[in-house]
Amino acid sequence: LAYGERGSPPKIPGGSVLVFTIEIITIKGDKVPASRCDVVTKEGCNEKEVAFIAKQSVKDAAGLQKEVDRLNGMKGGKMKPELAQWLTKRITLLSKMKDEL
Repeated sequence: LAYGERGSPPKIPGGSVLVFTIEIITIKGDKVPASRCDVVTKEGCNEKEVAFIAKQSVKDAAGLQKEVDRLNGMKGGKMKPELAQWLTKRITLLSKMKDEL
């Protein structure tokens, strides 16, 4: 429906649906491991994640959201790739913790 009712004469009639086929040739960037850490059972969590979960577990939903907001505010800043990855992982863990409340 990209061209609305009037279309794009003479090739695309009004109300037509456009379908694009895209081939992904390469993906920029490094592989990022999937987050398999279960915030309740700690299964699949490394020591750093377990320590972070323990520290944050005393907070209620509002406190967890406040920490998510703080961490999101740090995104986009200049930092080493491994620190940026840990920042993203902490946000993911906090979101999982909020979902469990």
